[in-house]
Amino acid sequence: MKKIFTWIKSNKLTSVLILAVFLLLFYPSGGEFRSSIDNYSEYKTESLDMVSESAPLGRGGMGFSSNLPIPSPSATPHPEVEKRMKVKNASISLHVKDVKESVTTITKYVEQIGGYVVTQEVNTPQESSTGYMSVRVPSDKLAATLEYFGEKAVRVVQEKITGRDITDEYVDTQARLAILEKTKTIFEEILDEAIEFDDILRANREILSIQSQIEYVEGRLLYMEKTSETSLITISMSTDELELGYAPSDAWRPKVVLKKAARSLVADARGFGEVVIWIGVYSVLWVPALVIVLIVKKVLKNRKSKSKVSKK
Repeated sequence: MKKIFTWIKSNKLTSVLILAVFLLLFYPSGGEFRSSIDNYSEYKTESLDMVSESAPLGRGGMGFSSNLPIPSPSATPHPEVEKRMKVKNASISLHVKDVKESVTTITKYVEQIGGYVVTQEVNTPQESSTGYMSVRVPSDKLAATLEYFGEKAVRVVQEKITGRDITDEYVDTQARLAILEKTKTIFEEILDEAIEFDDILRANREILSIQSQIEYVEGRLLYMEKTSETSLITISMSTDELELGYAPSDAWRPKVVLKKAARSLVADARGFGEVVIWIGVYSVLWVPALVIVLIVKKVLKNRKSKSKVSKK
């Protein structure tokens, strides 16, 4: 027994960690556990217990894995939160007179209200022009922006608004951040008490690992905040509404038919011109050959005529 106490005195840090593991195994709900030990030990035990739910026990003096929890896509419902955080996105298809002009108009308006263009593409084939854009605008101006786009178009072929509530995910991520920061404080306190070189190295390693995860979670929170502040709008536009997936009752389009007929005529004329060019280039071969054939044919005809005359 005396040897045990001697060993505990010489390995205080390891003894504290073994005691913490023991308490975690027999008291899984660390948030509700209250022991008779001093407040400082209780504070450590509760925090480590919260982390142990996602971080399995490992080997070494620290007794914890460096794989600490990160935000999970499945969030716990928090109906008590009054101010909800929502992400709203929209898609709209526009029948326009001029695609390039519409792109310019949309760009100016989006930048004017504090948004920006994410992607932009314009295609101008002979039949009809098409364009695709994705822009981000302040969420509180989404409805007004869609209304403005509709006013500048000949027709709004399709409009769709989608939303997602990320309040629960945001609250859970905040809780994860609090756990990580609390756990980092624990390891910093352990580092201050550490005497053995191995314990110091392990504590430093865990602190660095936790810090990297804290930065990740903070970045995730910032991303959700910025995403909820702006809305992504995907815009499809074309001078021909049938290119936008719209099928009107009268599908006959004389302008498009005229353009196709003119294009076909130009293609046939080009083909005929290419044939004439090929014939002209190869005339250096077929013209002399044709001349020779005609000469031979004429000579043979003259001989035949002379032969008939001599027979008479």
